[in-house]
Amino acid sequence: MKISNYLGVSSKNLPFLDVDLAKDNFLFIDPRAIRIASLHNNFNSNKYAKKAVVLMDSFFNIITAAVLNQASTGVANLREQDLLNQFKEPNETRLGMSAKSPKGIGGGETVGTNIWTVLSNDLLALVRIGLLKRIEELSVFVPKVGIDITSDLTTRLIFKVLVEFTQDMMGNYKKLKSLGKISDPLRAWDVKSSDWVEERFYIPHYNGTPFLLVPREWVRRHSVISREKYFQNGCLTYAQCKESIMGNDGKLIVPKKKDLQERPEYKCNQENIINITLQANDEEKNLVDYVLEIMDRKYEVLSFEELSEYLEKR
Repeated sequence: MKISNYLGVSSKNLPFLDVDLAKDNFLFIDPRAIRIASLHNNFNSNKYAKKAVVLMDSFFNIITAAVLNQASTGVANLREQDLLNQFKEPNETRLGMSAKSPKGIGGGETVGTNIWTVLSNDLLALVRIGLLKRIEELSVFVPKVGIDITSDLTTRLIFKVLVEFTQDMMGNYKKLKSLGKISDPLRAWDVKSSDWVEERFYIPHYNGTPFLLVPREWVRRHSVISREKYFQNGCLTYAQCKESIMGNDGKLIVPKKKDLQERPEYKCNQENIINITLQANDEEKNLVDYVLEIMDRKYEVLSFEELSEYLEKR
């Protein structure tokens, strides 16, 4: 059942995603979309986005600081490693990739260990110089971390903001409020304690299962920033500048990106992405910020029609 059907209103007029409460819907919360919403007052979700960004950044700052501390002291930071292992797949938003029902099939433990290992080894140089500092950048630099995983982690981190948003919507829609009750303990990130906490929340339930509403502006089918987008817009653009030569006629000859990719050093893989990013930084060129600025300029909130189409697909 879609929320709009229960409320008896048009889906087009809802400020939140009109999900089917009986299944997982193949859309994702994108941390970059939230950050963009936090920077623009014309976004309906602006005030919630600002609070969400504080939660995301507080967590990632703790993780990167622990990675650096471990590197300098040689002492394993087990507590911080464990923080990454506790973001089990959230079911309350009804978003994600589970096949048949919103019960979730993923677990944060294996994924969290992988993220910590990569940050502490392959990506240590990027963390040291501050090039890897936002949660949305994990999908660029950590193999096998795509929008599904960043969505799960982000949802857990901003859980309390989603609760606040949902409670505000319950105040706006009486029929939604009628579904409200106190939940069982649910996991959320807490800034004050810098830790995961288990709390009970007054939120709506459907068939005995709690659910949370998500601002439409935060949802994507594909992430704003990804490994391929970063490689094409950042790494290969830098390579074009580096490999350009002046022709006999005085005109600059710029190699095509597809030709550069034939060369081993410009193929899209983990090692090359890191090496090119560091090379550019040595020349005082921050490819991460450069690409994010491009993606942010291109960003458009998904239209009602696009969201409806995606929600109908599996």
